[in-house]
Amino acid sequence: AANQAVLTVVNLDAYEMEFSLPENEATEAGPGTPVRVLYESREYDGKVTAISPSVADSLVKGRAAFVGATPPTLRQNQRVSLRLLFETRARVLMLPRGAFLQSGGGRMAYVVRDNVATRTAITTGARSLSHVEITEGLRAGDQVIVSDTSEFTGAGRILLRNRP
Repeated sequence: AANQAVLTVVNLDAYEMEFSLPENEATEAGPGTPVRVLYESREYDGKVTAISPSVADSLVKGRAAFVGATPPTLRQNQRVSLRLLFETRARVLMLPRGAFLQSGGGRMAYVVRDNVATRTAITTGARSLSHVEITEGLRAGDQVIVSDTSEFTGAGRILLRNRP
């Protein structure tokens, strides 16, 4: 028939990735939000192309696409890791996120110098899934205990020894 669609062209080079996001964080994301895609131990730039207005099981679906080069070995239906970048900060002092945050309420850390861990007041800033920003109390190069420090029971100083 006249004006009837015969075929639809799909650009297979422009891979899009679907992701789920907790609904309380969905207000931060929108089309254009930058993302980092981890594929085969390498990061690629991308951006959010769409966010669904509907919520299911407290999750919102979204789509992201690569910006620039697409990984040459990527194929349809492969899994990749995707990280939305709501905020980026340069020249930030940060630590790996660890149990010390809960132990000290996010206000204390143990700094190690000469086999002695000293309880130090800290102020934290932004937090990601893997790191926490330290805004006060530490210097670059400080060695900090990031594991659970609740067994120290708030002691001011702890002598550290190697176990035989």
